[in-house]
Amino acid sequence: MITADVAVVGAGVQGASTAFGLTERGVANVAVFDKAFVGAGATGKSSAVIRVYAPNMLEVKLISESYKWFMDWENRVGGDCGFVRTGWLRIVPEGEVAKLRGCVAMVRSVGFAAYEVDATQVKEIAPQFDVSDIVLAGYEPDAGYADPWSVTQALMAAARRRGAQLFQGVEVLSIEVEGRRVVGLQTTAGAVSAPTVVVANNAWAPRLLGTLGIAVPIVPTLYQVAIFHRPPEIGRHVSCTDGSLGIYLRMEGQHMTLVGTSTGIGHVDPDKVPDHPASDFWADVAERISRRIPAMADATGGKGMTGIYDMTPDHEPLLGPVPGYDGLYVQAGFSGAGFKTGPAVGQVMAELITTGASTLIDWHLLRLTRFAEGRPLVGDFDHLVAADVGKIPWP
Repeated sequence: MITADVAVVGAGVQGASTAFGLTERGVANVAVFDKAFVGAGATGKSSAVIRVYAPNMLEVKLISESYKWFMDWENRVGGDCGFVRTGWLRIVPEGEVAKLRGCVAMVRSVGFAAYEVDATQVKEIAPQFDVSDIVLAGYEPDAGYADPWSVTQALMAAARRRGAQLFQGVEVLSIEVEGRRVVGLQTTAGAVSAPTVVVANNAWAPRLLGTLGIAVPIVPTLYQVAIFHRPPEIGRHVSCTDGSLGIYLRMEGQHMTLVGTSTGIGHVDPDKVPDHPASDFWADVAERISRRIPAMADATGGKGMTGIYDMTPDHEPLLGPVPGYDGLYVQAGFSGAGFKTGPAVGQVMAELITTGASTLIDWHLLRLTRFAEGRPLVGDFDHLVAADVGKIPWP
């Protein structure tokens, strides 16, 4: 039988970061399980953009703390996280300018560079862009993107150097309890004895916690990403989240551009995801990016990818102990922000497990029961308005 002090389900960036944080705090007997391999799920399909701009202060704190890790990766973790500084623009329609200003102010309040820029300034930052519809944008000059594969592998390798065990190709079938106390797991490799279990397996969390009759407000949602070979005259360009066109984009390597959208297809089976984006998706994003970068009308299609977001009704994660079960924790529902918050969340979870509290955030705001209590986390500057939260179905 496998024995552990803490069993972590999921070896994506979140699970790996928690294993790292636990071993850093002296919990050497940590076991991490993944039905595939490290970074195989949502993490490996992440666009991996890192910027501090966020709709509420809690998320700003998580991202800004993680950013510090990415900037000092070799010393804090070891290896190379593959960070590429590109700068990042946030474009919004005119009706959301006030929210943009609020978000920029929050970024500045935690000590990071962020600016309000008008159309003329956007053109200086991004000469390839059509700025005719821009009233105001946000700009983070130090933002960029990292390599999700390198990040997750480095976190897991560091945890293993301090004694953590990794079980790849092992699916967790159920959580074992005695009364209301966690005692371990049942897996395809046999029984696991562990008094503490962390469910960090993204869109698969509802299935696993459902074996205990726990309803988890996560909707598995398919997102698609197109990658284009951009014309040489465009050159390098800034990363951007374009709320006016509903797309985000960043460079991919030296000669390609990655483009995704702000909408996905909800209630999909996370085990039955197509390997490639649909043809109509390619046509749609090609038209949209050509409106922002006209020269992209001559871009040619390259590769693409698909992945699963674990969407919650307020687009914020489910974090902390699961009520009614001693030793059971949830770490899922990151709604597309799991990569950029990964290092900080791992520290939060390690603190919660070892001390019962977090020094970084008020984790209670992210509790599993907040939707049943009618308390979603929607900040004053959220681009998702509170009225929309109640319209998003959840189990």
